[in-house]
Amino acid sequence: MEKDMKYEEAMARLDELVAGIENPQRDFTGIADDVKKAMELVKWCRNYIRKGEQEIEKLLDDEQ
Repeated sequence: MEKDMKYEEAMARLDELVAGIENPQRDFTGIADDVKKAMELVKWCRNYIRKGEQEIEKLLDDEQ
């Protein structure tokens, strides 16, 4: 996973992977690798969102 990846880039890549996985015309070879990559992207996105939430909470706490 790229360290400097943006959330939008991760979501776009995830969309591509899901579309490929769901494609009924796709050869079965490589699907397991794509599922693994998709799971890594989901984890990355969740962490990104969690960090953003923590930053917002801290800002709000500092204002009180």
